[in-house]
Amino acid sequence: MLQAELERRGTAEGRRWAEALRPLAEVFAARFQSWLPLATYPIRGGNANTAFALVLAMRYALATDDHQLAKTLAASARRWYGMDAACQAWEPSGTDILSPTLIEAECMRALLPCDEFDSWFGRFLPDLVRGEPATLFTPVTVSDRSDGLIAYLDGLNLNRAWCWQRLAAAAPPSLKPSLEEAGRLHLHAALPHLASENGEFRLASFAAPRAGR
Repeated sequence: MLQAELERRGTAEGRRWAEALRPLAEVFAARFQSWLPLATYPIRGGNANTAFALVLAMRYALATDDHQLAKTLAASARRWYGMDAACQAWEPSGTDILSPTLIEAECMRALLPCDEFDSWFGRFLPDLVRGEPATLFTPVTVSDRSDGLIAYLDGLNLNRAWCWQRLAAAAPPSLKPSLEEAGRLHLHAALPHLASENGEFRLASFAAPRAGR
């Protein structure tokens, strides 16, 4: 992801850093591409969430025109998540910083052709038009920001906001207003706490807009 950001920089300094770090990024990309076919199952929770990893890796693949990596990423997404349907959205958990449900949906949106995603999304979350699962539309409660693990939940609100915004942009007109509103609610629940005791070192990166597909 760092290399993807540098490759998009138009400044001389950005180009210098991109050139310096490109060999290291290429090694990471090659190793990731070798590992993905060996990973039988995805990691659906925690900071090691594989859907989030695929989203960020695709930014790199697109920024560097690495078509083989992009193909491997999309194949992994289909293999891991393609058969998922009628998601119950059993979240949040006590230390979530990523939404297992919504980051999976955002992964499929980012990696699949539009028509394929539309079909999958309708199966994955078929009741969104009725505001279900309700837990996804309600910002999570952060009871104690002095607790480093509970404070992760501010990150979850920000991750949900980002996912809702991305998904709303791809949603049919019947869904767009409710998804956009869910994104706003989650964003406003978390933004006042960016500089909290356990938030200032990580929440800003979740709040910053992420450009790209």
